[in-house]
Amino acid sequence: MNETQRKFGLLSPRKQLREVASLVDAFQRLLAGSSPDNGQPDTPLINDISQRLHWMTEAGLFPGRLPRWTAAFDSLIRMTGSNATRRAILAATNNLWHDMAERAEISVREENFIVRTDDRSTPAGCAFPCDVVLDNIRSAFNTGSIIRSADGFGVRQVFLTGITADQDNPKVQKTAMGSTASVSIRQHPSLHTLINEKKRSGSAVYAVETVEGSGNLMYEEFRFPMCLIMGNEEYGIPEDYLAASDRIIHIPMYGRKNSFNVGVSCAIVLYAARQQWDLRQSRGPGSTQD
Repeated sequence: MNETQRKFGLLSPRKQLREVASLVDAFQRLLAGSSPDNGQPDTPLINDISQRLHWMTEAGLFPGRLPRWTAAFDSLIRMTGSNATRRAILAATNNLWHDMAERAEISVREENFIVRTDDRSTPAGCAFPCDVVLDNIRSAFNTGSIIRSADGFGVRQVFLTGITADQDNPKVQKTAMGSTASVSIRQHPSLHTLINEKKRSGSAVYAVETVEGSGNLMYEEFRFPMCLIMGNEEYGIPEDYLAASDRIIHIPMYGRKNSFNVGVSCAIVLYAARQQWDLRQSRGPGSTQD
């Protein structure tokens, strides 16, 4: 028995498991930070985890779970030397860590959830002729969320007006999850001027607002190219700009509240617009409304 094993054996079973879980956490962070073609990860770290799992097995600890943990670790080590995807290896490692952490009563923090998916280097599809205007959006978190949705639905451009935080704001960056780099974002000094510019360029301007006489999104037939205006969470879009828009639409609500969060609302409308665009494109150019 070497000194490392002796000291490890003096720990309580829970502390032993916490030490192993800490090593597994270091292993998954190493994997998460490596490029897909870096090959076999750190061998000493692998050996440290394997040894401690072996020592715990010899001591008869956690008989209901230790065989499962050992088998899971052996499996993911084989995966690192195979053609398994980086996503699959990260998922297996993260699952093992969470199972150990639960038994060791380790508090799980946000940073313990390792991202399991790799973003693409290029868009999965073509952009569609839709611009989004964020006017006086109070919450930078909502702005970041909308920018992420804009990337997901292939929006052409996002315009920021009024007090809306720009893409360098840390809160925007947090919820945008890197999509500020993949979306064309511009600040514009005047919503009034922007609406006129979009109309002159042939875009249909849609304002999303819960006002009397607005059209139900469920039955709206969008005209493309289009420009979508999302307004302040509390005060909405000023009446002058509503009047300048081609259409005012609302999302039907079936609960007690009369509206969704602005980030959720934007995603819902973008989904509906993208669905119509894709359907018309699949039917051929003659079916697309201009």
